[in-house]
Amino acid sequence: MPELQRAPEVVADTAADAAAVPPSPVELVRDAYGRLAREDEAYVRLARIRADLDGTLTAEQVTDTLMELRRAGDVSLIPEENQKTLGPDDHAAAISYGNQSRHLIAADGRRVDQLLAAQGTPPPSVETASPTVEPNPYPTATTAVPDTNEGMVVDTQTVAERLWNVEPVDFRPGTEILVPSGAKARVSANIDALRTLAVVTAQDRYATADEQAVLARWSSWGATPQVFDPRRDDWTAEREQLRTLLDDTGWAQAQRTILNAHYTDPAIAAAMWKATIRAGFTGGRVLEPGCGSGTFIAHAPSSAQMVGVELDATTAAIAAALNPSAQIRGEGFEKTTAPASSFTAAIGNVPFGDYRLYDPVHNQAKHSIHNHFIVKSLAMTAPGGYVTVLTSRYTLDAQNQRARRDIAALGDLVGAVRLPSTTFRRVAGTEVVTDILVLRRRADGAKPAPLTERFLQLENATALDDAGEDKGVPINAVYTDHPE
Repeated sequence: MPELQRAPEVVADTAADAAAVPPSPVELVRDAYGRLAREDEAYVRLARIRADLDGTLTAEQVTDTLMELRRAGDVSLIPEENQKTLGPDDHAAAISYGNQSRHLIAADGRRVDQLLAAQGTPPPSVETASPTVEPNPYPTATTAVPDTNEGMVVDTQTVAERLWNVEPVDFRPGTEILVPSGAKARVSANIDALRTLAVVTAQDRYATADEQAVLARWSSWGATPQVFDPRRDDWTAEREQLRTLLDDTGWAQAQRTILNAHYTDPAIAAAMWKATIRAGFTGGRVLEPGCGSGTFIAHAPSSAQMVGVELDATTAAIAAALNPSAQIRGEGFEKTTAPASSFTAAIGNVPFGDYRLYDPVHNQAKHSIHNHFIVKSLAMTAPGGYVTVLTSRYTLDAQNQRARRDIAALGDLVGAVRLPSTTFRRVAGTEVVTDILVLRRRADGAKPAPLTERFLQLENATALDDAGEDKGVPINAVYTDHPE
């Protein structure tokens, strides 16, 4: 009797079966997050998640899925801390609960290794042990996508590198001035910085070293107010370029910066850090009020954890791109809240001006902006900490002692240096007499130091006027006691 043959086994085509089952909304949302997050558990704007899933899931399905993931503890949904950075799409995409609108999502891992296969993607090839058959490392056809920022077509690996592989590295320049001289050159550098910032922001990634070099030439508009003057036909081309790069809010903010956006020579910033370290600073959280694009942050020692505050949203974004390890708060310093003694030190070039900001906690005396910033910085610094500031000469030389008394009530003067009026001509495009002050936060109840008592007083001194004749002028007693 012939031997019966076993019937051939039927092997299920698992790939076909899997393809027949559509991915669930949870899988789709996780897949979108995995492709958009630049690193594991990074926060991604909900507006980007919704845009990515548009046409695949309805808005209601996305919302329901996100809430399901939240209830399961798989994702974190938080508000955007800097509300000024939010656009209409962000507000429309937000999920609200707990009396807060949530704009950002982070999942428990990107699951890059579990991303859904793109439609039509062939199954991965299986490696063999054959020494004669090797994969071609240079395929004849590659998928390409348009790079809208440069008007070119580049391969997807280049795009992926931009999106995922740029590491956060702080920009650390030397003491040379990177801002170009000349009004036209300054504005051109600012326009280049705005274009670079737009690319980095649109791709939601860290800036490359080359991009940081462009951003570091930003100087805001304090030295070039003429670009905003519609009567200046010689600036029409630059004005039109700026109008295309800035929205209405950015344009209005840029115009306001012409009042006091004068940045610090890097050599002076480095010298002020050396003075602070020599005085006794060893490390900790450091506040910089009015940080601009981050000159003091860039020259901070590694022991300092920097927190910068900057009113202009564009400049704040540039500071963050140049200094990803720092916390940059895009807000006016008058709105900055922090418990007393939150910082071990404060440093910076405070804005000058004979105008006052409303700050019911730290400026009840209605001091001018430079004195307000000094008093508030002292209040936020722990006893024993140092506050090193570049300020207007009128902090020391004003006839009215009121601001100096409020400063002396919180801290002692350790030292002061008066700089010549030409110090900021090159980097800031302005001439003004300024002082560097090193102050030490005093413990409550402690007696002021003798130098602080003299800091309150003025003495008469002789100086040459514009006609070359001797003229008596009031000057702070610290300088008459120590003319060196």
